[in-house]
Amino acid sequence: MKSLLFAVFLLVLSCSLHAASHTLKRVIITWDDGSTDDSATSKTFKASGTMQINGNTLTQTITFCEGKICDKVVDNASGTITYVHPNYAYITARRNDDGSVDNLILQSVSPNIITLYVYEDGTAEAHEWQPTGKNNKQQPADDDPRGSIGRGVAAGIKSTRQ
Repeated sequence: MKSLLFAVFLLVLSCSLHAASHTLKRVIITWDDGSTDDSATSKTFKASGTMQINGNTLTQTITFCEGKICDKVVDNASGTITYVHPNYAYITARRNDDGSVDNLILQSVSPNIITLYVYEDGTAEAHEWQPTGKNNKQQPADDDPRGSIGRGVAAGIKSTRQ
């Protein structure tokens, strides 16, 4: 059953999205106090990135910019999807760099993939990934690599909120 669900998940991603490459369109952080920060409307921070899906492997790069200072908060981090939950919209992925395991909630898979990662403190980070078209490619800046799957921007702006 697990392999069937995994096959269905990959089929949905590959058929309905018609792309294996995606660009980061938007990041929304919902803090543990209920306030939000949205890269689409923020005047203080922006985020850009790419996500590649190849079989059961996903790879992400995310650059967070505050003012004119940019930081690559996720640097070519990859994970292997190990489980697709049968009753809830989430996947479990094992990070390829250190073997740790994360759950990534799927809010949407079509037309854009929207993922949600919830930190231990209750902060939630949503990423909206848009399929890459012929004229829709973004190149992230070269900065300090940290690496993670489904998260990274909240840590970048958390220190400025305190």
